[in-house]
Amino acid sequence: MFATIDVFNFPTSKLPRNPYSEEEMNRISNAIEVVLEDVWIEALYGNKSTLLNDAWLEKVSKTKEGKFVFNATKLREALFDKANVEIKHLKTKTSAQPSKKDE
Repeated sequence: MFATIDVFNFPTSKLPRNPYSEEEMNRISNAIEVVLEDVWIEALYGNKSTLLNDAWLEKVSKTKEGKFVFNATKLREALFDKANVEIKHLKTKTSAQPSKKDE
């Protein structure tokens, strides 16, 4: 929860206020279970009900579908996508580049 919901409630110099409405935060929160169960678990197990330990470790640590939950940025992207919420807290490459005035 910290990497997806709670972090936006911590005021910092880089993110002085939560850019998401209460309704958007609720949709993101509701998407957590969907992403973990319907996306991550489905990607790992498919139609199998169990995996041997070695096969599970391989999928979790070495496949894009398995390891995204350990990357906060990728996890947020999946959650925001499922919640149908625009990502507002990240700067784009163009906005992060200095303007001609700044040079």
